[in-house]
Amino acid sequence: LASINQNQILNRYYHSFFDDPSTLSINISTLEYNTTTQVSQWIKQIVEPFAQTLIESLVGVNKTVHIKQEIINNLVYCILKNMNCPLIHNVTNQSVGNTFQPFDQTSMPFSINTY
Repeated sequence: LASINQNQILNRYYHSFFDDPSTLSINISTLEYNTTTQVSQWIKQIVEPFAQTLIESLVGVNKTVHIKQEIINNLVYCILKNMNCPLIHNVTNQSVGNTFQPFDQTSMPFSINTY
């Protein structure tokens, strides 16, 4: 198997639900609520044009979409570090626990990727 992206070969969990903060190069111990990370900046760069395209396609309005970096920062924090954060509590009515327990002992040897 050959690939230009060597990380894809080296990371057996590439683009799977086994991706965790360590594979995303995020130091969870230093991640704080509303902290801008490379991942949150990358997400914003993807989401803004996607949202703009959806609005133009579905509504027909050509409008520039701006998403507050703070919202994405907080979403990254909540998903990767603490699912009991205020952002999650605003959309759910229950405590959901923490995420990303270590997958070292998992019995699932596979993942399903969609490209």
